[in-house]
Amino acid sequence: MILPSLWLYLQKVIRYATSLSLIVITSCENPTECTSGGPIASEEVLSALTFIDASVGWVVSVGPNNATVYQTCDGGASWHPMLKNLMARGPQLFFLGPLNGWITLDSSIVLKTTNGGVSWKRSQVSTAPERVTGIFFKDKNNGWLTSYRIAGFQATGRIYETSDGGDTWTLNYSDEGGALISVYASGNGVWAVGGGVVDNFEPPIAIYSSDAGATFERSSIDFLQGQLTKVKFFDQANGVASGQGGCFVSSDSGKSWRRTLPSTVTDISLLGRSTVIVTGIGSSLYSSIIRESKNMGFDWTNQWETPQDSLRIFNLLGFVDEQLGWAAGRGYDSIGSSGEPILMRFQDSVWRELNISGVTNQYNQNKED
Repeated sequence: MILPSLWLYLQKVIRYATSLSLIVITSCENPTECTSGGPIASEEVLSALTFIDASVGWVVSVGPNNATVYQTCDGGASWHPMLKNLMARGPQLFFLGPLNGWITLDSSIVLKTTNGGVSWKRSQVSTAPERVTGIFFKDKNNGWLTSYRIAGFQATGRIYETSDGGDTWTLNYSDEGGALISVYASGNGVWAVGGGVVDNFEPPIAIYSSDAGATFERSSIDFLQGQLTKVKFFDQANGVASGQGGCFVSSDSGKSWRRTLPSTVTDISLLGRSTVIVTGIGSSLYSSIIRESKNMGFDWTNQWETPQDSLRIFNLLGFVDEQLGWAAGRGYDSIGSSGEPILMRFQDSVWRELNISGVTNQYNQNKED
């Protein structure tokens, strides 16, 4: 069972914010040729991570007052700010290749780029304030997003759809049963997961559509409490979902979910036809375990675990294939009183940490520069 204090930490970067202010900055004349950057500030918390290839990737960091979107062009060694002064607590990223990308913000806002982050276009999902939580695109035109709004102690989860690349959004699902956090689509299948936001002991939510989002039905889940925060599918039938209750698998197009990993999972990557990589809570408050499954999430082996003499939480994953990936999170000093953003790269079957904060101290002095 997850420690409540740690789950609150993992959720603090997705709390509701009502104001929005942004500055678009241009960093590259040619969007396919980005420049080298510098470190990420030590006080910032990473809330989203994605990589396009071995060199180009993106993170969102949340600071004391605002959020910043960074791009790397050297595999994560250095980072260049591309979009800053976002008054949001948990922006999410989704990129299709090096040019087309989207960022979700808290107040019913989505930002879109078609030139690799050189410029961004803003769209309004809803006229009412909603917390936009997840986004997925099958191609540069067709996508879905999840959101929720709170009235009193009740969260209403919603799914919106776009067919023009995110310029406009149409509501096609709304239910007062709880928040929706993550969405995925493949073929005619659309899946979304979530749960309670007021009380972490509320039951998880999973819904599915077999007609491209025209109608949705509730899934059955063999777990009674805890929010689901991620969902992805290998194909129309086989998928993986994760969250506070652990990792769950479906072999019937999302109609039912069975738990195969009992400890909290914060992110998942699906690779090839059957490989799953997950990261989640380790054996102590400030630790993580990265696990791998070769059979669609039914059986697991440990790939990496936080060393006993260090305090590091890796809650984000970004893989481009089974041989190359990244994990991001936060590392702390020996007493857990101060920390910095941290990043590891998986290459040649080994995880190695990169120095992305520019700070050298007792808990990062052996990192790659």
